[in-house]
Amino acid sequence: MKKLIVGAVIILVWQGLAMVLQRMVFKSPLDIVIAFTQCGSELILHSLYSLFRLFVGASISLVIGIPVGLLLGYSKKADGLVSPILYVINPIPKIALLPLVMLMFGIGDNSKIFLIVLVMVFQIIISVRDGVKNIPHEYFIPFNAVKAEPKWIIKEILIPASVPNILSSLRIGFATGVSVLFFTETYGTKFGMGYFIMDMWVCLDYAKMYLGMLWLGLIGFMLVFSVDMLEKRLCRWRISAVAER
Repeated sequence: MKKLIVGAVIILVWQGLAMVLQRMVFKSPLDIVIAFTQCGSELILHSLYSLFRLFVGASISLVIGIPVGLLLGYSKKADGLVSPILYVINPIPKIALLPLVMLMFGIGDNSKIFLIVLVMVFQIIISVRDGVKNIPHEYFIPFNAVKAEPKWIIKEILIPASVPNILSSLRIGFATGVSVLFFTETYGTKFGMGYFIMDMWVCLDYAKMYLGMLWLGLIGFMLVFSVDMLEKRLCRWRISAVAER
């Protein structure tokens, strides 16, 4: 209920400012609703292209990041060899690599997906590695006592303990990935939310530009919210432990 009240207050203040300022570039919520009725199907089409790139990039990042993170967290030798490389590459602004990526992969979906992978995969690797390192040593004693195969240690200890870290990195990765995707979609494509927003800006259709910006924010919110719901289902033990405290 409180969230609805806050949302209503924001909309009313926004509408009031639009009526007072009366500037062409400052559109009211009503203008944006009208814009949606005019281009709703087009907006959804652009959204599907953006979501496709995000999901493919996230899937590739998970496939690469989880095994590498598990290995680095479990093996001190591997961590000592690879972590310095991660610390050098990870801080580099990935968007700065766009010209090089476009030269290598072209201006189509491949370059956009590759940049999303660059943004997300390092976060997943580091987060999973740290999660494995924080597992209490006592958890491994029963498995070591019976000389369990590595696959059982991975299945019964490493992966379950890493799920919260994986979801946290995915949550952050989606938020960052949406920003990167917007920038990449302004080049070499005619579909995607980045293209839609910039196209409306060039056409001076500010109501649809605002609509695109809000819609892109809504996509990011729904992705993060979906990860939150997934965490509640997969990490019930963690929620119960917090509740007991």
